[in-house]
Amino acid sequence: MTKVEFEQVIRDLCLRGNTLDSIIPVQIQSAIAFVERRYNFRAMQHYSALAITEPVIGLPSQFKAMVWVRIEVDDDWQYLTLSEPMTRSCIEIPDRYWIRNDKELHLWPSPDQTYDGQMLCYRYTSWADDHWLLDRAQDVLLAKTMLNMLPVLRDDNQMVAQHWQAQFADGLQLLVESEVEGEHGGDLELVIGD
Repeated sequence: MTKVEFEQVIRDLCLRGNTLDSIIPVQIQSAIAFVERRYNFRAMQHYSALAITEPVIGLPSQFKAMVWVRIEVDDDWQYLTLSEPMTRSCIEIPDRYWIRNDKELHLWPSPDQTYDGQMLCYRYTSWADDHWLLDRAQDVLLAKTMLNMLPVLRDDNQMVAQHWQAQFADGLQLLVESEVEGEHGGDLELVIGD
């Protein structure tokens, strides 16, 4: 399903023609953000190769969380340790890092030469034609978007709200279980509340 087709499904379920066309994409993005704030999914992973020359490196846009940072020293990869900010100035091989304002990766000590580096992080995604939730969890995106649309529709029908809440909770639980199963090959007991 494409972005346009999905927006048409929402439009059809709302029964308001095209009067909500400016609101629908906003509510879809809000649904995406809600799901992505709660969990880190593989589709949100972002890998970057780094040329480390300075102690401060800009992070990718829409940064969420770091998985790992590593540098190559003497043909061997060394993983850096997350630490509290350091104030003492020193120039050596970096072995620690911290994140500042979700915008900057700070290395300590300052690099004494240029190093090849790599990082793996999670990034928030944007509503796009090829969004991963359209492929892997269309039901979750639909249910959360419809829950978001209820106040706009001024629909206080509790049965409708309960229907979409149940659809969302079941779909999200299956999505998280499939993510864990795909990543670890194990079982997960997950309880999703209101």
